[in-house]
Amino acid sequence: MLRPAAPLRGDSRTVGGRCQAGHFGAMSTAAAASPPVPAAASRVRRASGEAAYLLTGMLAAVVGFVAWAVGVTLSLTLGLVIVGFPVLLATFTCFRWLADIERRRAALVLGTPLPSSYRPAPGRMPQRLKEMLHDPQRWKDTAYLALIGPVGLGKGLIALALWACALGCFTLPAWWWAVPGGIELGLFEIDSWQLASMAVALGAATVPLALAVQRGMARAQASMARSLLAPSLAARVEQL
Repeated sequence: MLRPAAPLRGDSRTVGGRCQAGHFGAMSTAAAASPPVPAAASRVRRASGEAAYLLTGMLAAVVGFVAWAVGVTLSLTLGLVIVGFPVLLATFTCFRWLADIERRRAALVLGTPLPSSYRPAPGRMPQRLKEMLHDPQRWKDTAYLALIGPVGLGKGLIALALWACALGCFTLPAWWWAVPGGIELGLFEIDSWQLASMAVALGAATVPLALAVQRGMARAQASMARSLLAPSLAARVEQL
């Protein structure tokens, strides 16, 4: 006598397991494909921070160098007499204020502001001035403000020129015709739609160059700030 075949329970479990495995595999594939979006956003934020650091560095360079020149000139002129003591105190105070701004501005490249470490300067004016004169960080601030003038201004102008070139080439087809006689672009003269369209390719090629040069300059300038404005190992040990 023939009996009905038993239900294929193992097969149903196998099929269910295969479905679950396929579901988890699809989830793993989707998870593996998702990181490029945050990575691209991170690169955009990093490039924007580096550009902001270099461009704002031009203003910081002008202000810092003018303050350094005025402060050093007045301090050397009046510092040898008693009336020059307030000038020296004001100069060191102004230098520290500008250095603190630079420490916060370095976060655009380094991710976090730079710490600071100064010796306390309590007491009357002569005692305060003595403590400031024996504080190494005060002199490092002075050196940084002397260097940020030419360094910050020069690097900011280079970054501005590269991005202006890229933007000008990208938008050239929209405005070249409004310039009588065409536009001189290096060795070429843009006087037709075909040449204006070719300038877009030049702008596209300028973007990676601008990004690479910008990053190198921003990292170098931030490293200079960290070496002069962040506390040294001896200062950190002294604080302990």
